[in-house]
Amino acid sequence: MDSHFFSRGKVELVSLLLVLAPLISPHPHQLVHAFELAIPLEFYRGDVTYMNNFAVAMWNFPQFAWASDVAPPCPTGNWIGVTCNSDNYVTDVDLSAGSVSGNFPRLKGPFSFDIAGVIFLKTLNLAGNNLQGPIPSELALSPSLSSLNVANNSLTGRLSEDLCNLNLTCVNVMGNPLRGPIPSCWRNFTCLDFANTSLIVIPNETCQDVPYHSCNPPLAIAEAPPSAAASSANIAAIIGGVVGGAAFIALLVAGGMVLVKHLERKRKEEEERRLEQDLETQISSRHFGTLRRYSAEELLKATNGFDEDYVLGEGGFSKVYKGKLEDGKFVAIKRIKDEKRAGGELQFLSEVEMISRAVHRNLIRAEGFCVELGECMLVLPFCSNGSVASRTQGKEGNPMDWPTRVKVARGAAEGVAYLHTDCKPKLVHRDIKAANVLLDENDEAVIADFGLAKEMGVHETHATTAVKGTIGHIAPEYFVSGQCSEKTDVYAFGVFLLELVSGKDVYGLTVVPEAEEILLRDWVSRLLVEGKADVLVDSEVKKGDGGLDMAQVEQVLHVALLCLKNDPAERPTMEDVAKMVSGSELTEKWQQWQAEAGAMRAEDLMAVVKNPSLWENTTTGISLDAFNVSGPR
Repeated sequence: MDSHFFSRGKVELVSLLLVLAPLISPHPHQLVHAFELAIPLEFYRGDVTYMNNFAVAMWNFPQFAWASDVAPPCPTGNWIGVTCNSDNYVTDVDLSAGSVSGNFPRLKGPFSFDIAGVIFLKTLNLAGNNLQGPIPSELALSPSLSSLNVANNSLTGRLSEDLCNLNLTCVNVMGNPLRGPIPSCWRNFTCLDFANTSLIVIPNETCQDVPYHSCNPPLAIAEAPPSAAASSANIAAIIGGVVGGAAFIALLVAGGMVLVKHLERKRKEEEERRLEQDLETQISSRHFGTLRRYSAEELLKATNGFDEDYVLGEGGFSKVYKGKLEDGKFVAIKRIKDEKRAGGELQFLSEVEMISRAVHRNLIRAEGFCVELGECMLVLPFCSNGSVASRTQGKEGNPMDWPTRVKVARGAAEGVAYLHTDCKPKLVHRDIKAANVLLDENDEAVIADFGLAKEMGVHETHATTAVKGTIGHIAPEYFVSGQCSEKTDVYAFGVFLLELVSGKDVYGLTVVPEAEEILLRDWVSRLLVEGKADVLVDSEVKKGDGGLDMAQVEQVLHVALLCLKNDPAERPTMEDVAKMVSGSELTEKWQQWQAEAGAMRAEDLMAVVKNPSLWENTTTGISLDAFNVSGPR
């Protein structure tokens, strides 16, 4: 809705109250003033608009006369014929012939009713011009107008009874070929001049209380109404009183609703301003390195209004769009879906800080971010080659050969190892999986999604948190006790290696009809012992001519099994994993593991069912989905 609608609605409301107020209050103007205070002040700011509309309608208005683009009429006071009050509202307009000087044209044409929109206009003098047509009934919408002078124009037609709704006390319509009866309500005017018109006066009504020199009636006199008409008038008065009372009640209800909505809106606006100030304070107190802060408007434009055709992927908490910045650079824009959650912006800022501190060739390097009330977005490099999941599990037409998979395994291991050792403070990723390992233009691994990353102190060995992550990648101790550590990531990395080798997600790996083992690790171990590792290899790799090396496949599977050990203390560090994926130190660690009792039994898994209080409950049940920041690909 535009401001014109609200302004006009306010005019009508106040006008109706001006009519009804004398019926229910000994101090009607106090009642009107109190009601006006309940209406938002911005509704009163339409003076300039209505006056300019009036000017355009009445004459080819010279720019130097009224020009809102130069200065408003109030408080400058430089609009010809316009007077303002101390509150900077227009109260008087005098454009009568002779009252203004200079090259100021006469008003001509139909009387425009736009002037009625000037809420506090008290005096309107348009005498001595060339106004034509009837006096518009819309003037009744002007609640403050008390004096109207349109003498010596060319106004025609009848005077509308709607004009009785005005707060008029003084009217001059002399010298206009008006006709018909004068409204009976005008009899209470302190001054009334209708000389040289064809208006009809009903005896003992219109002029009984008006001074003779003002009434000045050399007019045709109508016969007094018969007594039957008087009886009808009494009935009409009763009906009018009932209708008026009902209208007043409706007005009070409407006014109350307006007031309540206004106060509620003001409360929300104040709360929003406070939250915005708090958010800006938080942003200014944090360090984001070289990350740029984008506005929501910039990213809206980059994605063509977040067009669905620009969507790259969607997760449980976010949607990722391909965007083109003003400099022509393509980016991936991750828009968080649940940005209205309590503390959502502050949590997002913490995640952005983590990303800004983690700088490594195998970690996603954000371009920037956007955080405003109701919007949290991360701007990332656009990885045209997608993710390991999309290239191996999605079968997008560009499968990865075996050497590329080995390169990805090494790069991903080095990226996670950096988070655990060299990042300050060190971070636990908590959601390593094929979907969160992106591929740059050279098919180098880029670890994404720091949405679940957990800071670890220098001397901390683990942290206890609510269980978050992706089912199938969660380490047993984390699932059972909520304790996460670097070894939690090591376990998830072992599952990732199996996904990388097989081209299946963890669910596809566990659907093995002929397998007798309950645990995925036990099944993979048996295949290695039986010399059937090729069963696990992605069929796309087998079909290609990319140099499949089964010895290297077994090497990667050995690393995966070491990562999947039941006891987190027996799992290698990610630094060791990075070395072993490259072939270093693997033989020694594999032989050591085989000599130890390492198989996780089914009874260990059953502990999960016995400890449901350690899971994180949400409105949709157990929340084990990653809060993705870098986004689905």
